[in-house]
Amino acid sequence: MSNPSTPPRPEGWNKTFDDLAAEVRQGLRSSLGSPEVEWAQDYERSLLPAGTRFPKQGDVYAANEDVPVTLYLSWRLPFTSDVPYTLPRGCRLRVESGGGDRPLAVNALPVDYEATEKAALSVWIRFRPGYGGYHLTLHTRDILRSFSLVSSGP
Repeated sequence: MSNPSTPPRPEGWNKTFDDLAAEVRQGLRSSLGSPEVEWAQDYERSLLPAGTRFPKQGDVYAANEDVPVTLYLSWRLPFTSDVPYTLPRGCRLRVESGGGDRPLAVNALPVDYEATEKAALSVWIRFRPGYGGYHLTLHTRDILRSFSLVSSGP
């Protein structure tokens, strides 16, 4: 557990963050917060194989197969958007940032950023005023399943 003031996860707790978010959408809870979010993260980490090497900033991973992802677009405007895309087998990603030493998800960019941008995004998006680039957010579980570590970060 990352926050020492969080009470221990209750015995039998088996909800993920996605489960909690679904409960909010269904009106079963009004918001997400502590300690349930920390319990969900702790539970999700418990589902990963023992000895998991968590992604670190600067790590480079290669896709072992075609991998469906979401590209999150940045705009110099008061909104965001996303685009589905399939990273081709062999595509290399560099981890740009993650949450702590055992992140459940990290932000990453393709090593060949421009080629992926051109393949994934229409000219209409790439040259639209206000477009500021893209990034991917990948779950550690998906990295373990679909990618191989090529090189470790600094």
